[in-house]
Amino acid sequence: MDDNTKRKLGAAATMAFGAGRIVSGAIMGTGHGLIGAYLRNHGHIIAARLMAAKSIKAGAEMFEDGLDEWKSAS
Repeated sequence: MDDNTKRKLGAAATMAFGAGRIVSGAIMGTGHGLIGAYLRNHGHIIAARLMAAKSIKAGAEMFEDGLDEWKSAS
């Protein structure tokens, strides 16, 4: 496997983890998942939504970083 392919695989992994963080944040914000359900059951849905917003923002930044790596590897 050449160096270019390795860089693209690393970029694809970064984009996949970023997309996963976005999905995880969306699930938490709706009160599902482990943390979201715990916070919803204890009356802290606003805290779950705040945490979800930060997770979605971080995931989007991570995805964009992976996309930049992909473009530079081409």
